[in-house]
Amino acid sequence: MNFKEEVKDLFFSSPARPCSFVLVPILLHPKSRGTKRLKSKDPNHYPAINPQYLQHPDDINTLLKGAWFAERLLDTKSMKAIGAILSTSIPMYKLCKGYKLRSDDFWKCLIQHVSIQSADNTAVVDPQLRCKHARGLRVGGIRSARRKPM
Repeated sequence: MNFKEEVKDLFFSSPARPCSFVLVPILLHPKSRGTKRLKSKDPNHYPAINPQYLQHPDDINTLLKGAWFAERLLDTKSMKAIGAILSTSIPMYKLCKGYKLRSDDFWKCLIQHVSIQSADNTAVVDPQLRCKHARGLRVGGIRSARRKPM
């Protein structure tokens, strides 16, 4: 999931419970745009890639609305009937301990720490940095002309 080690350790250190679930809001249409720049003319040097995730304020605000929706969903009669709660003992909440639990600032902090990217149809490369619609071409990944096409 590409979490930083600190976040991964907190995220996966929650005790497993036989009947639990996680609500995960997903940003399907991010407005933030990253950059890809060549570091040099040498084709063996990897490019400088900065995805600039969540740099556009609308992206964070959209995910914040997702957090609010999840809270309202947990407050419904159906969810209460099955005993669903927002656990306040999740270790990853320690990442944002300086904020009031469940406040906008708390959720924005958590969004900054635990958000992951999803597939993007407009991306030029796939997650393995293979250029879409160009067989055998990879960004920063080709080391030898003798490699088999991908």
